[in-house]
Amino acid sequence: MNKGASAEVIDDIDRHVGEAGSIDRAAGPMGIYLAWCANLDLLSDGLKQGIAGEVVRLRMRDLKPVEFLIKATAGTLRREHLNEVGLRFTERYYARYLDDYAAALNLEASSVYDVEDSWDNYDRVAPELTRRLYRRRGQRAKHWWQRFGGRNHG
Repeated sequence: MNKGASAEVIDDIDRHVGEAGSIDRAAGPMGIYLAWCANLDLLSDGLKQGIAGEVVRLRMRDLKPVEFLIKATAGTLRREHLNEVGLRFTERYYARYLDDYAAALNLEASSVYDVEDSWDNYDRVAPELTRRLYRRRGQRAKHWWQRFGGRNHG
């Protein structure tokens, strides 16, 4: 991979496999993050167009976060997968995501890969991500379904 290509990568399962011990375990934190991005409409139009069915299945909770990560990005989160708001937030925040992930799940930092790929765990992590996003943007948090129905889309 050339330097330009690696600069486009935000995170990759391969970076975590050694510590996690398996691909499924390595994908857990990234899967929850990408699922959250999809639910808050932070994915790029290009990615959404290619995986529209998977986004619907994810939002209906018919597809788990790790499954979504693999289907949507093959396990590599790239800058191009996020829209402008998602990319700005991720550039500023993602370096501390694993700490918040561990705190939300009441884990030691060394145990972040010991988490089941479940919607219950997503529901424990997502509120902190949402608080961090909207606190920074100075807006009130909205659920993904509220972003499409009203006049204020902020």
